Amino acid sequence: MTIDAFVLLTPILLLAVVALLGFVGCNQVFGINPVILEIETSNIVPSFGPGVGGTQVQIFGSNLSHADGLTFGGIPAQSLSSINDREFDGVTPSSPPGTVVVSVTSSNPPDGNDITFAPLYFTYVAISFVQAQSTEQPGNNPPVSVTVNNTTAGNLLVAAVSYGGPATGSVTVSDNLGNAFTLAGNAPWVRQSRIFYLPNIPGGNVTITATGAGGAAAPCTMCVSEYSGADPSAAAVYGFSTKASPSTGTPGIETMQGVAVTPAQSGDIVYAVVFAARSTSLMGGPGFTPHASPATTVLVEDTASAVAAAQPVATDDTTGGAFVPWVILAVAIKA
Repeated sequence: MTIDAFVLLTPILLLAVVALLGFVGCNQVFGINPVILEIETSNIVPSFGPGVGGTQVQIFGSNLSHADGLTFGGIPAQSLSSINDREFDGVTPSSPPGTVVVSVTSSNPPDGNDITFAPLYFTYVAISFVQAQSTEQPGNNPPVSVTVNNTTAGNLLVAAVSYGGPATGSVTVSDNLGNAFTLAGNAPWVRQSRIFYLPNIPGGNVTITATGAGGAAAPCTMCVSEYSGADPSAAAVYGFSTKASPSTGTPGIETMQGVAVTPAQSGDIVYAVVFAARSTSLMGGPGFTPHASPATTVLVEDTASAVAAAQPVATDDTTGGAFVPWVILAVAIKA
């Protein structure tokens, strides 16, 4: 009986191929590169916070479920948690003012080697937002008042006022203790608006009142914000900038921009308040931290970065409705 050479050699060849694959690897034999899940970080929100720490941050990227370490300038985060592959959260430790590298690390990355992700950056500022209170008077002329409770001695109060009436109309701001606020700037638009400040406050419960003159009228809105860590002198607020929309426009997603403020030193922040002509859905801009305010026509926010005229400060979506006029008032707060 004749044995076919192909039948005889086939098992031997198969064994040789299996041995080759086991020794060299399928990827080398077939020219296939291994798929390595790279861990990447792309953004941190917010990117700044007070030096006392305690800021909750969200870090975004890819394959972040493998992360198990987080430091700010080499200091471990107060707490951390892996949310999913795209988000890793943490709480900042305390640090002196300045910008530090944020390092996310993993002891069990996809490729089996210890790895430090590409660094992000977080800016510690000496100034910290404390609270904001606001009120609206749709049908009543000034005066308009806001009460802020439990303020801390030495802090800064910033008061923004929007009111109707002619361009000759004006308001002044003072508190129930007899302290007069300093005018930082005014902004005519479809109404009038002004921003004031009072540094080194005495503390406690205080009522701040805007008193009208020259025909200042309704509707009027007032918002008062408290900050800690600000310069206690009259130089606490500087760099006023403003921008107003036209009185009419096209409904849709409205980008609010046009102000330019540059902090003079590390630790200073930019404070912005947006007034809308009526209740609407104001959203903070990229890089800004918005703060809750009771009035639906006001947005209060801040940032540790310089603000350029082309940078969006806020947005408003009026799709399906009517255009809402707005004005931005922005200043820098000195640490």
